[in-house]
Amino acid sequence: MKSLNIFAALVLMFTLGAGFVLAQSDRGTIRGTVTDPSDAVVPNARVVLTGVENGESREVTTGEEGIFVFPEIKAGLYRVAIEATGFSRTAIDNVKVDVQGTQSVAVKLELGEVTGNVVQVDAEGVTINTDTPVRQSNIDERQVRELPLLTGGESDGRSPLAFIFLDSNVNGANDSSGATNSSKFRVSGGQASGTEILIDGASVRRTQNGTFFSETAPSPNAFQEFTISTNSYSAEFGNSSGGVVNFTLRSGTNEFHGEAYNFLRNDKFNAADINTNARCAPTRDDCRNRDNRNNYGFNIGGPIYVPNFGEGNSGGFLRSLKDRAFFFFHYEGYRLREGQNRTITVPTLRMRTGDFSELLNTSDPNVRRINGGNPVLIYDPRQPSATRTAFAGNIIPANRLDPAGVAILQRYPTPTRPGIFNNYDASGVRPTDTKQFTIKTDFILTSKQRLTVSYSNRNTERFAGDFPILPLPFTNFDVFAQNFKSNIGRIQHDYTITSNILNHLNIGYTFFDVANANTTTGFNTSTLGIPVNATQNVAFPRINFPGYGGDDPRNIQNIGSSFFDDRIRDGTLELGDFVTFVTGRQTFKVGANLRFAQFNVRQDIDPGGAFNFRNDQTASDACGNCGYPIASLITGATEFAFNSNNSIDPAFRQLTQSYFIQDDIKLTRKLTVNVGLRYDLPGLRTEANDRFRGFDPTVANPQAGGRPGALVGAGGQSGLQAEYRSLAKNDKSNIGPRFGAAYSLDNKTVIRGGIGLYYAPVLYGTNGGGDINTGTIGYNTTGQLFRPEGRNAVNFLSSFPSIPATDPNSQFVGNLGVPILAFGQFGNGFRTGRTLQYTLDVQRELPFNLVASAGYIGHRADRLRSNFGRPNALSLDALKLGNEILRTDIGAVTAQQRAYASSVGV
Repeated sequence: MKSLNIFAALVLMFTLGAGFVLAQSDRGTIRGTVTDPSDAVVPNARVVLTGVENGESREVTTGEEGIFVFPEIKAGLYRVAIEATGFSRTAIDNVKVDVQGTQSVAVKLELGEVTGNVVQVDAEGVTINTDTPVRQSNIDERQVRELPLLTGGESDGRSPLAFIFLDSNVNGANDSSGATNSSKFRVSGGQASGTEILIDGASVRRTQNGTFFSETAPSPNAFQEFTISTNSYSAEFGNSSGGVVNFTLRSGTNEFHGEAYNFLRNDKFNAADINTNARCAPTRDDCRNRDNRNNYGFNIGGPIYVPNFGEGNSGGFLRSLKDRAFFFFHYEGYRLREGQNRTITVPTLRMRTGDFSELLNTSDPNVRRINGGNPVLIYDPRQPSATRTAFAGNIIPANRLDPAGVAILQRYPTPTRPGIFNNYDASGVRPTDTKQFTIKTDFILTSKQRLTVSYSNRNTERFAGDFPILPLPFTNFDVFAQNFKSNIGRIQHDYTITSNILNHLNIGYTFFDVANANTTTGFNTSTLGIPVNATQNVAFPRINFPGYGGDDPRNIQNIGSSFFDDRIRDGTLELGDFVTFVTGRQTFKVGANLRFAQFNVRQDIDPGGAFNFRNDQTASDACGNCGYPIASLITGATEFAFNSNNSIDPAFRQLTQSYFIQDDIKLTRKLTVNVGLRYDLPGLRTEANDRFRGFDPTVANPQAGGRPGALVGAGGQSGLQAEYRSLAKNDKSNIGPRFGAAYSLDNKTVIRGGIGLYYAPVLYGTNGGGDINTGTIGYNTTGQLFRPEGRNAVNFLSSFPSIPATDPNSQFVGNLGVPILAFGQFGNGFRTGRTLQYTLDVQRELPFNLVASAGYIGHRADRLRSNFGRPNALSLDALKLGNEILRTDIGAVTAQQRAYASSVGV
């Protein structure tokens, strides 16, 4: 009855949610039973837990069933001492507590005097966990320190998350270096980016695109250990479609410890492969691709010393806070210089002036390959393709040269080899520089209060994407400069209210500041001769020559850096607190969580415009293989071109809540049952100023004759008010029951199993890919498309049309000619991804420190994220309209086209 009353009180506290927030922890538990020589339980025994490395101690008393529990214990080694009247004092040394683990201790007392000899028992060696159904693997400090780990496997130094693949329930794709890439790993069948990752009890999930832990995490040498729970984890943990990875940072101890290291990798140590030797010119002794990596660092930890002002009997300038206060400091640097040598094609010196007479030389094998052995003629792009005439001598007259095309060509480097093809020896270096530090302090404030504060800072500067094989800043496509700053702060406070009631407070702040910069940002596009309003006018244009294979002489190197320039400030505040109550055979835990996320974005898509050029615009219908991409560029005759207009920098906000209650019951000495219930209320984005729009298929559209289907806004844009500020109704049905059991056949064999409902995190963008401008339709219009008419250029560089103005009150957005909202939003039928997970396994301890496991894992999922639906996608029946009508802007549809659409029932 007493237990039931306490349970009811805790449920009431849980329901009110007063003061309870993010209740995830990196702590473990020690649970044990004390018996006498006849195997009868020993109640009222005094049990003292002492940290081997820091002297921290806690004390409890066994209940009527002889059971004792130490919840919320930091990972590490401990000594458990037991005293009871009529029995010798017994001490068990080296009891190891893992992150998020439960350590079972069975104590058999011997008859004797408490003050007599102490019975010593060493707990070192392999032990299996008999008191929890959770399937998990622990990676300790020794494994992290001693197991091989590829330097630069994911371009950012060594990643501690690479060790998750030691668990057979985890899989992931390999990256280009051959290393297993941990940015998109999956646990027990869950989705990529669906696993919760914690550092010191708080999440490191990014609002933009999940975790990408290897870009943000501290060094492997800064961590003490981590645990990956792959199934049947308790109601305390959630926000995951598969697995929880729980890290804890290293702490100082009563003794000073430190290390220094340097991992070096250099291309001078590498042999050149056959492809490299074949590429090297005879005059070059060494053309191996550059590969210089240096990963270095040091750390130190120990007791904290403070100035001695005469307190106590200690002498000297400093006074030690041994057994009371500890520090750990880690610093690491990573320097990468990765290079690539290529032979590419750039415009010849003659072509830069409009002279394409080199294409008339059929003795050049590269010229012969273009047009079937015939000369390649250059035609006037200002004439219709059916009646074009070729320029005399393949020399473009001055009145046909486009000033912008001429200016762009001058940004190319001059050839280093003769000919029109493979005429430039390119050598690019992609540097990465990372500096990071971690500091953690632990304080034993009183016999009942403990405080931990940690902070990690990481700053990475690098060139991302492709190798910059053209000189900066006017470099090749897909090259951009990135400055990635991450800040991870944690505060944890433990308060032992009574010997069987403990309160755990966890405050986490995680902030990422990511700048992805087009290398030409700040360039005035109009100085090239392109009209001022034709682009956003803040970067060099992207110039591309698509559609030519690697051996095609027209395969000319593109130029113009990245298609975007942005800065993302992504911060989350987590506040956490929960209460653990131990009574008899039961251990209750109750708590809740709140996560406040701010996601502030500045992004320019196509900041200088993007222009494609092919031979077609300077060819003719009579000679389709004539013309040349550079000739089209220098005449300004564009093929497809793209532009965008970004008028706002959205400020997104999200609030996520979760509540849970968990009861671990030691029904018998061999059987432990875990019962829990979790409720999740996912946070959907809102925009701070309600500059948020989405498609509602049920709202009458006044600009479409009142037909259903319209853009609605959180701020009532275009007079159509969205029903929800988040543009979708939140899912309030996420109730997650959990049940698990562990049965110990003997002290070396355990059978465990469990079942539970888990809910996936909310990610925006197609496939959860991190779309950072979702919902800014009419404010930020991306992908403006300008297209040619066959071989006829419609738009020329020096007279390119202006970008259409943004209008958040218009129902007609953009000129892509496709449904503008195909870039999907959450619909009002949104439901959080849900998985039903269940498992059953047997684990057996073997000789020689081995453990064998055999099990079955089930994972059934529904409502998983994909494209979040395309509510206005065309039906198959509408395809009968034909390509011409489907690709026409609604505002430009003719009366004849409307009549045809009506005749076919659309």
